[in-house]
Amino acid sequence: MNRPACWIAAMCALFVPTAAAQDVDKDTIKQLVQRLADSERRIQALEEKLAALTNAQPPAPPPTPQPAAPPSAVTAAAVADALSDMDHSSHDGTGPLGRLQFQGYGDVSYYATAPQTPAPASQFADLAVGHTNTFALGELDFFLTDQISKKFSFLAETAVSACPYGCSGTTNEYGIEVERLMLTYKPSQYFQMSFGRFHSMIGYYDLAFHHATWLQTTVDRPFLFAFEDHGGILPIHNVGISMQGKIPSGSLNLHWGFETGNGRASNNLFTEPVQSAIDENNGKTFDFAAWAKPDWVQGLEFGASVYHDRLYPANATRIGQTIGSAHVVYTAAGNEFLNEVVIENNNLLDLHTTIHTSGFYSQVSHRMGVFRPYFRYEYLNVNQRDPIFGFYGRRSGPLGGIRWNAGEFTAFKLQIEHLYRTNFPVTNLITGQVSFMF
Repeated sequence: MNRPACWIAAMCALFVPTAAAQDVDKDTIKQLVQRLADSERRIQALEEKLAALTNAQPPAPPPTPQPAAPPSAVTAAAVADALSDMDHSSHDGTGPLGRLQFQGYGDVSYYATAPQTPAPASQFADLAVGHTNTFALGELDFFLTDQISKKFSFLAETAVSACPYGCSGTTNEYGIEVERLMLTYKPSQYFQMSFGRFHSMIGYYDLAFHHATWLQTTVDRPFLFAFEDHGGILPIHNVGISMQGKIPSGSLNLHWGFETGNGRASNNLFTEPVQSAIDENNGKTFDFAAWAKPDWVQGLEFGASVYHDRLYPANATRIGQTIGSAHVVYTAAGNEFLNEVVIENNNLLDLHTTIHTSGFYSQVSHRMGVFRPYFRYEYLNVNQRDPIFGFYGRRSGPLGGIRWNAGEFTAFKLQIEHLYRTNFPVTNLITGQVSFMF
């Protein structure tokens, strides 16, 4: 065989398999296919076990979009829930750092009474309710807060309102008053200290509801906690130092509070009752408070406070005054159940005798969408021998009404009150009010 023929025969042997070689390749392919099938079965078995362990379910179809509720209803409900979660803290210091926050409030009311009764001798407008039917502008309240630094915050509340017993003798004159002015230092949740003018820690209502009527369910405050310039007998405002904080107590969630300040003026009943610049005596008030908000009942709060001061009314005996209060409230899931009692002991130091004044109220309401019907019964009985407020006498009666959150920050209220007052005819008072926030 010549050389070219040998090269051709060799190349054919490399690229053209023999019958034996073809049989070997078929067996190899069968083995590979079998291994692949076994691997797929093992993978499927492992996936089934994994699904069983994780309770894997096939992906659910996307939910069908629901039509959004009207903004007013949603916001009103959210606001109502927020109002049911008031805290004793005047300002928690959690706002944006270095950014001034502004909020405003206002209200307009109409009062109608039956029977019509003459105006009483007292100049207090709150006691004179029932002598005319009238429209009335409420407070125009301006509320400012600022988180000055991580530990310091500032709060100012200024109200423009008609003077209840006259800035200069006329009942329709308007006045401007700084209701709260506080610089707060809060290094931790267990301690904070505020300097300035604040609402006293007497009871629950005084710290949960401030000057804006929009914040409260009813048209007005319980007369037990009426402001001083509306005929209230309690020192609602004070100027001095206020401290409070949490107490490590687990699920009981205890809080403590202590205040000292100028107290209420007593020398002249018709002067400015809140001593914002000059104290009429060297003595200072002391107020201790404690309350709990247990975790096991969301919305429950109970507590007590003790307030002490020395009063020096003109042409009367000196008074050592002690005011004790206790409260149990529940505000959750659209429900509101407020209960408070106050006992005031006035020790007539020169006469060596003690007289007692007592009062309480109980209020219940329930939110139903944008509506909140409510009911309250209140009672206050001032001892006739009280050198300062003995003329007040007894005041009591039920009231009921409904609040309608008509918009995001607008509420209409209609209230009916059956009022009993010492030395006055029983009065039925009907009040309509629109209150708003801006």
